[in-house]
Amino acid sequence: ADLAQARGATLRLGVRADRLEVAQGRVRGLVLSDGTRLAASDVLHAGDPAALRGGLLGPEAVRAVPAAATDPRS
Repeated sequence: ADLAQARGATLRLGVRADRLEVAQGRVRGLVLSDGTRLAASDVLHAGDPAALRGGLLGPEAVRAVPAAATDPRS
């Protein structure tokens, strides 16, 4: 976390993202559960890819994860 912040990243801990904002096939930001909109050139999702594939962060997020990425591995 320290290295990411030293290189310009902003970390938001303890907040819930409701959906990703996508334009021209790229994530451009996200909307938090309180309605706050955050523009971003890059977004790192450190959660379960099945959450993205399942549409939990909006319909645009579904396309961000190939179906194979959520297949059982063993």
